[in-house]
Amino acid sequence: MSIPFAPLVNGVPQHVQQEYDQFFAQKSLPFRDDEPLIGNPDCSWKSVQKHMLRACPFKLEDMVFKERLGDGIDGVVFKVSIDSAPYALKVFWDVEIPGERTSYAIQKECWNSALLQMMGAAIAQSEEPIYLKPEIESRKDALYNTQACHKRVEKTLLLFSSRNTFY
Repeated sequence: MSIPFAPLVNGVPQHVQQEYDQFFAQKSLPFRDDEPLIGNPDCSWKSVQKHMLRACPFKLEDMVFKERLGDGIDGVVFKVSIDSAPYALKVFWDVEIPGERTSYAIQKECWNSALLQMMGAAIAQSEEPIYLKPEIESRKDALYNTQACHKRVEKTLLLFSSRNTFY
């Protein structure tokens, strides 16, 4: 009895190569927008799917560095003051997309921050309650909460392909 083997691509199983290719394709997706971070973000589903972080309206010369709060694998965090208001500023070590086995931390954090800003704005602007799942146990739960927060919740079930993934 022979054991079936997965087809090989570049000497590795096809499904492994596909996951590898998808991982690198995600790294090249845009994550920052030149639009300044002033006012509420666009909470349409189209914007939620892109989830790009808008540009910081502050200038580097307006920041007064107070202290170093900590550091880690991705970068260092400083406490800064802008117009007498305290902020945390994260400076990332990687300025270019890193190599093979690492994710691009600044990209992931920008995407997450953009999504949280959109969700916060949608909740604040909503005239009706938005019901969220308080305990996220799966990717499906996270997508449910994301969909519940955008302005124009579609009435039909949204199907997600590999192009519409959230990280």
